[in-house]
Amino acid sequence: MINEKMTGDPFVDTGSLALETLKKAFPNKELSELITFVTDLYVYKWKAKINSLFLNSPITQPAYKPDRKKQETLNLYMQKLESDELEESVCRICGSKSKIFNKVGRDLFCLSGSGTFVNFHHSHGQGINLCKDCLIKLYFLPLAVMQTGGNLGFLHCQSQSSKKYWETEVISENLNKIAKNTSEGILKSEFGNPTNALFNIAVKIIEKLKDENFLDCLQFYHFTNFGASPDCSIYTLPSPVFAFMNKIINHNKVAWFVFTRRYYSIKQAKWDNKRKIWGDKKENVIEEVTYKNNKNVIFERLLSGKSILTHLRKFYKEELLLSENRLKINSLLATYYAMEVMNMQQKQIDLIKKVSNVILKIGEKEDKLKPYLAAIEGANAAFRLRAFLLKIIKANYRNDEKEPVIKLDDYVDYLFPDGQFWGEIRDMMLIYLYERMHEKNINIEDIKKEEIREIEEETITNEF
Repeated sequence: MINEKMTGDPFVDTGSLALETLKKAFPNKELSELITFVTDLYVYKWKAKINSLFLNSPITQPAYKPDRKKQETLNLYMQKLESDELEESVCRICGSKSKIFNKVGRDLFCLSGSGTFVNFHHSHGQGINLCKDCLIKLYFLPLAVMQTGGNLGFLHCQSQSSKKYWETEVISENLNKIAKNTSEGILKSEFGNPTNALFNIAVKIIEKLKDENFLDCLQFYHFTNFGASPDCSIYTLPSPVFAFMNKIINHNKVAWFVFTRRYYSIKQAKWDNKRKIWGDKKENVIEEVTYKNNKNVIFERLLSGKSILTHLRKFYKEELLLSENRLKINSLLATYYAMEVMNMQQKQIDLIKKVSNVILKIGEKEDKLKPYLAAIEGANAAFRLRAFLLKIIKANYRNDEKEPVIKLDDYVDYLFPDGQFWGEIRDMMLIYLYERMHEKNINIEDIKKEEIREIEEETITNEF
């Protein structure tokens, strides 16, 4: 029997997931029969095209004919690992003390190093010591990877729900193709860009579970073990970003898809905001299938920990400027991002909304909404934004309002707390103002530069 305990090594654990899925599909088969089953698959159906996983292994050895590839492989996994010649030691991966296969290299374990690649190991060894359980689990790894562009990829995650998704979408799909006799090799992903593939996986997991409280951290391993240039890149979708996406997909999915779609990098193309599509120079529609593997600014920034708030502000404003075909959007997209990713407190968000409502109210009453917006949008330094807010506080006082716009403690502790970039406050304020203007069906033309300059000078020179 194979020890099913997770090891923490993504390659071994993913191979283990494939083995366990295979066991469920064939509950009456012994381990030796499952090894024979996948060996026949690799050798005869897949034509031994798994070089990116097992470099120069018995299966991928070009000097061997198919029958010898099979026999050499079965000898390795069902005879040699049980041999009395194996010494007892500690497995480098799972830490168990058992019979160890010495100096395992890239022929059996992806990226493990061997021969001229001894620098993969801190001890500069020729390979690593591996127990038979880990080695056997690795043998089933081809069933759990997808061809993603030029390299292979697989999902490594913490939750059972996300693992179940990968089991269903990849491993079980492989088994279905095998059953239909249509399996010709490693599954191919519709995505060649690993970043875009990871976000697509996250969306599918969220849509399938429909649980906005579900949380996970997803890692996508994009690698190759082939030839003289082995490589591995790990793309991590952090749990705060996953939490943000989970809420958005459940509550504002259309806005999310339109927002992210407009930020693909496409040469000689233009985004048509009215029709929500990309078009070429002749205004012909460019279908998403042709650019979904292009770089996406939003996805890249979310994975690298960079803010997307400025992009959100632009998105809300451009929707507001449409005279028709506006999206039914609200500030949830920005609010969830601020709370989950930027770690902004609910009280701070509520305070920003309160101040924004006062600005809207005074702007409409005094017929100054357009120049007020110009002042906020033109605030390119913290003192300019603060000067404008003092103007609003003064106007609120002159209107004999019972409640102040903001109390001093709230101003210091929540509106502009230590460590908070003032520009994020400005962007959130504008986003909420745009939302309220959407609700009131207010359409504002583009702000002119001279108006911004005029208001900035007024807010600086006008004393409280």
